[in-house]
Amino acid sequence: MGLGMDDVEARDIIIGALLSDASVTKPCVRYRYRRRKAITARGEVLSKKCVKRILYKPIFSLAQSGVAHTDWLIAVRRALLDIGIVVSDSCPKVYHRKSNEYNGNLCFITIRSAHHPILAQLREEWYPSGYKEVPWEFRFSDVSLANMFMGDGSSSFYKDGGVDVKLATQGFSEVSVCRIEHALHLIGIEDTGRSHYHYVKSGSGFAVSIKRSSQGHFMNLIEPHVVPSFMYKIKRR
Repeated sequence: MGLGMDDVEARDIIIGALLSDASVTKPCVRYRYRRRKAITARGEVLSKKCVKRILYKPIFSLAQSGVAHTDWLIAVRRALLDIGIVVSDSCPKVYHRKSNEYNGNLCFITIRSAHHPILAQLREEWYPSGYKEVPWEFRFSDVSLANMFMGDGSSSFYKDGGVDVKLATQGFSEVSVCRIEHALHLIGIEDTGRSHYHYVKSGSGFAVSIKRSSQGHFMNLIEPHVVPSFMYKIKRR
């Protein structure tokens, strides 16, 4: 199913979320087992396993810790609905889970969609080998860059008043990081190279740092598309 011009912005929001914390789940088949009792002619009770085959098709999923960025998940949910992907009225949902790492209680919000042919297409394009990879023909729009930065970007001031702006691409392969850098160059944004993080369990461990001379242009591009809860990331020298 194709996308019309009116759906381009909605699709860019979804792509930007995919470049950060969102995922399109793997299609799979699972089996659900149930036990039923059957009585024979002799009055014997037999226990039988009833197997139900369930096909899980690709769905869109996005989660954020805490509830501070609910407005972003609402924007992503609206984008999914705009291109015909069904999302429950109860989303975003808030979950609480016990965790030793977060003082005994972890709170996070999430949205999950129903299946749609567009998601099957995105799964094929972005997970060619089962792992998320940036397609070789990928290009940034202002909207997709803003949504990537909201989900997986950071900015902080140096003592001299300069700004450190990074895109957390550590979970991507080195090839995907190169494609992200190339896509940035195409819209006039230069990077200073990559910072390597050794603690990353999977992926290249490389984060992309935005060059100081490009940071003003970077912030000008994304600011109109950043939701209020993420405006703290907009920093200028």
